[in-house]
Amino acid sequence: LLPTFSPTDFPTSTRYMKGFDKMIFPVSGNNIYDRSSAQGQAFLWIIDNDKLKMEVTDSRLVQRYILALLYFSTVEIGKVDKWCYCGYNSTEDEYYNCYKIDSCANAVVPFLDEADECEWHGVTCVKNKVSEIDLRQSKLYGTMPHELSQLQSLRVLNLADNIIRGTIPKSLGKMQHLGDLALHYNFLTGTIPDDIYGLSSLQALDLGYNALSGTISRLIGDLTYVKALRLYQNFFTGPLPVELGNLKNLNFLWFHENDFTGTIPSGIWNNPKLKEFWGGFNLQTGSIPTSVNKMVDLTMLRLDDDSFSGSIPEELWDLTKLSWLYLNENNFSGTISTKIGQMKKLKRLSLKNNKLTGTIPSEMGKLVDLEMAWLYWNDLSGNVTKEVCALSKLENENNKLDIHTDCSEGSNNEPKVVCDCCTACCKDTYGAKECHKVFWK
Repeated sequence: LLPTFSPTDFPTSTRYMKGFDKMIFPVSGNNIYDRSSAQGQAFLWIIDNDKLKMEVTDSRLVQRYILALLYFSTVEIGKVDKWCYCGYNSTEDEYYNCYKIDSCANAVVPFLDEADECEWHGVTCVKNKVSEIDLRQSKLYGTMPHELSQLQSLRVLNLADNIIRGTIPKSLGKMQHLGDLALHYNFLTGTIPDDIYGLSSLQALDLGYNALSGTISRLIGDLTYVKALRLYQNFFTGPLPVELGNLKNLNFLWFHENDFTGTIPSGIWNNPKLKEFWGGFNLQTGSIPTSVNKMVDLTMLRLDDDSFSGSIPEELWDLTKLSWLYLNENNFSGTISTKIGQMKKLKRLSLKNNKLTGTIPSEMGKLVDLEMAWLYWNDLSGNVTKEVCALSKLENENNKLDIHTDCSEGSNNEPKVVCDCCTACCKDTYGAKECHKVFWK
């Protein structure tokens, strides 16, 4: 039963008396009677200010209320006119810089317009039911209302790059059709609710660049359809669960810049569908297994600034689709294989600040797309060969290969590496590390 309230607290209009509260109360509860709450404001708008004057019997009433609630939940107090619903410019295929826009006059149909809510900017419907909300870069300021979970036909929820605070509503785990959840570049706190791991249709989960914390649940292994998982730049701790290896459809895995510990689960190294593997800047240890060559579609491997050790396995150099390889700031030892010459698509190579020995293979000269090779602060020796130096003379997009080696004079007044084409020469003398630019005539 609905509670009774003093008539002075709520609207007494004819529309209110038609029983709108009976339709909205099951969605938001008593909050709709609080004029200061986002729920109360959305409720009053539906009743008194919505020019569409939707009838209480309309099947889209709750849907329109929830979208209005999203608006009132994410408007900065005192700056109602700053909520940026202009967003996407389809003619230029780019996003407006909403932070330079003072009004939303560019919106075709802004939020709270009298038009059908399916025509509001960022809202897509299928058969009159909301299937997509894309309000990235729209200056949303506030929290996510838990009522979004009642949009049961929603397949895409993209609220990225806004100023959304608070926690991730656990009620989102009820959205069994949700395939893409993008909440990156916000100010979210708390942990990932276990309910999120029950989203059986989820294919992309991006929670990067927030202030989320806690550990990653073993339940993450239930997201068997996920292709993109991005957890980067948060405050997650603990080891990566072995169940991550169960995600056989995973194409993109980004978990850098957290406080993860332990080793990388072996199942991840065996995933032939993985294209981008971005770790690093954590507290992880271990080595790269020989099974790395099973990642045949890998284009990016980043494990920089961690505590990985051991030699770089020969099998890694079999990854011929690799474009970015960052293994710098670790404890890798051994040599750079001559097989590096078969990585014809390699553009960026960073092996700096490890314990590598031997010489720089002349086979690197076969990497005609190479733009950057940072090999300094190691124990490499010998000459950078003419084959490698020839790369700096190729007229590619970046004009000149950016190559850094230990070619500065060390404690014995001799460089470790002799290089006639390096763009920077570095040295590590008793722990004092430095580099300086080189300008060749």
